[in-house]
Amino acid sequence: LPRMLAMRAVGAFGVLPFCALGMLIGTLVKGQGAPGMLQLVYLPMAFLSGLWLPLSMLPKFLQQIAPVWPSYHLDMLALAAVGLPQGPLLSHVLVLLGVAAGFLLLAARRLRRNG
Repeated sequence: LPRMLAMRAVGAFGVLPFCALGMLIGTLVKGQGAPGMLQLVYLPMAFLSGLWLPLSMLPKFLQQIAPVWPSYHLDMLALAAVGLPQGPLLSHVLVLLGVAAGFLLLAARRLRRNG
């Protein structure tokens, strides 16, 4: 039960940066092109952050840039939620909060300017 609750909390928290990114992309691209553009962003991000393959199977330079992606940090929180912590979690939480806030501010700014 505790792991299930932790996983639910990670899921609920983890959608924030991706929703904010989706909102920003929605302000940049017309409605018909937004789904395609989101796929062009989300799919490479998921691959490059080690969600589909273990990072150890990727080339060294890709392993080093994996922490750039918010999906990497969400993955680290999800692993901890199921009992496989990979180190301190606060930095991952802070990165996800920062990414969510940054994308949300950029989207809000564009919406104020462009309507």
